[in-house]
Amino acid sequence: MPLIARLILGVVGVLAVAVLLAARLLTSGIGASYVQIEREAAEHETERLVNALEIEARSLGQLLLGWAHWSELYGYVAAPSAAFRAENLQPTVLVPSDLAWVLVIGPDGHVIDAIAAPATKGAAPDLSPLKSPSSPLLRTLTGPIAADASQCGVARLGAENFLTCRMAIRDTAVSQPPRGVVVIARRFDATLIQRVKAESHIDFTLAPPSGPAVSPDITGSPITSPVFGRASPVIRSTPNTLEVRHAVSDLGGGVFGELVMSLPREISALGRSSLAHVGLKLLAVAALFAVALVFVLDRVLVYRLRKLSGEIDRIWQQKDWTLRVTESRSDEIGHLAAHTNALLAVIGEQLRDLELRATTDSLTGLANRRAFDERLALALRRQQRTGAGLGLVMLDLDSFKSFNDRYGHAAGDHALQKVGEVMRGAAARATDLCARLGGEEFAILLEDADSAVVMNVAKHVRFTIESMNIPHKNSQHGRLTISIGVALHEYGEDGESFYMRADAALYRAKEGGRNRIELAREGLPVVIESPGNTSRI
Repeated sequence: MPLIARLILGVVGVLAVAVLLAARLLTSGIGASYVQIEREAAEHETERLVNALEIEARSLGQLLLGWAHWSELYGYVAAPSAAFRAENLQPTVLVPSDLAWVLVIGPDGHVIDAIAAPATKGAAPDLSPLKSPSSPLLRTLTGPIAADASQCGVARLGAENFLTCRMAIRDTAVSQPPRGVVVIARRFDATLIQRVKAESHIDFTLAPPSGPAVSPDITGSPITSPVFGRASPVIRSTPNTLEVRHAVSDLGGGVFGELVMSLPREISALGRSSLAHVGLKLLAVAALFAVALVFVLDRVLVYRLRKLSGEIDRIWQQKDWTLRVTESRSDEIGHLAAHTNALLAVIGEQLRDLELRATTDSLTGLANRRAFDERLALALRRQQRTGAGLGLVMLDLDSFKSFNDRYGHAAGDHALQKVGEVMRGAAARATDLCARLGGEEFAILLEDADSAVVMNVAKHVRFTIESMNIPHKNSQHGRLTISIGVALHEYGEDGESFYMRADAALYRAKEGGRNRIELAREGLPVVIESPGNTSRI
């Protein structure tokens, strides 16, 4: 055989081994990384689903506070009256809050009142089993509970499923010992499931508990939920989908059902497609450039694949989805890297969505205290660089505690939402931040704004809320009003001093008669506007 033939055969043999090694690297390295990321993503989706359902439970828990911390209900438990029952404990009261039923339980565990609202298309649930002392669900609902704690979970009553929350009944000021328990329930039905699907963008079903099954491909890390108990997601693989089942416990700790998701294996399909393309191109390169293939294979292909696999592994280990693989050449491996970066971007976006939920007030949709503090620090650094104006408007609803006491927490929540809408309308620039700091206290941070802009915003908010004419019989003004403190940032002033000046101005507005605006100037608050009195800046 000629030498050239032997050289060709030798090179082809070496290339064949090299191709086999490269294929092995692709399968065990990148392929395994894709599978791992896919399973991690499945666990993450399960956690997101549980969190989305917990948000529903927290929403119900927020509604429960209005029932549990209600002085009139506290007195009713001690001395039930037909007048209170006729006004407050009727099915029509439950419909606006989307409640299915409410139980009022006395300190002795006896059901004082059980109110049920009919479904949109159906009858009201039958609560008679809950009036029997032998009812397992009643025993669970009357079990021990801390004075200021709430307990939420799922329960089955008859043929229907419910999301329930219970809490000890206290007076509005929470100054008296607990007296009995109030339980509220919302249907865990197709409407609730569809709402969670729309908000979380996760397709799932609630299935009955499954019996013994074939061993799963993998059992994920345990997920602990105060509402749905502790369980590990069970993941089963098929060629095109991952089936995820996550057990849900009821209020008594028993198995209630399973959350079932069927996730398309897009990541694996992308990995298989990319691996197939790279393999074909590798064979073409081996045929065309036989002599130089060993060097090329090491420097141009295997090295880059090893680096890409290592970067994917490092990103997975650090769980930092803002990192990206650095491969950027315009070839198959570059396309594989681009697909990988696109996947990481999707994961990062999902995590940013969760972060956004953590910085948003659930009642008003405004930024919460955490987001306000972060934005204030950023605005101060930006102001130091640019010297642009920076204003802070602090708002507080006047006599809001007595408003809640008289009209109920549902009306109070509605009033807070209205204030949030007015704030967003008054401060609508991209650089403006409207935040709820806690309770009835709000703030507007205005960047790149002079004193005229800041005061116009404050005046607009005060006048608009006063003009709503929301009745408030316990207020000296006869309607719901706000007091406002305004501060303009002074050169070299830190965030704490800036905030305290605005807060002090707000305090002076309160002390000065409420429903007024005061501006903190040269360290002292100065009145700017109140009904019948407007001072020029």
